[in-house]
Amino acid sequence: WWRRLAAGSKRSEEADQSGPLENLIETDEKTQREAKLESAIAKLKDDDRALIHLYYFDGRPLSEISLILATSRDALKMRLMRIRQRLAKHLDSKSA
Repeated sequence: WWRRLAAGSKRSEEADQSGPLENLIETDEKTQREAKLESAIAKLKDDDRALIHLYYFDGRPLSEISLILATSRDALKMRLMRIRQRLAKHLDSKSA
């Protein structure tokens, strides 16, 4: 879900033919989603935020991150899963 949000949703042929109002609404919704995600990431602990940044923004593999953070690859996988759950919970509570 993270990569889809960061890259933006793929546009279909119908979306390419949408009018200016639909494009404006789509852009506004994307901006709102990005702001919510940034807010949720900002509420994470520093080490969790660093892990998210290294993995999703820098695109580093877990094997490299495990060397940087001196943590096992399996522990990082577990931390990423828990972080994603916290982010999802935070994002769900904001949209309700």
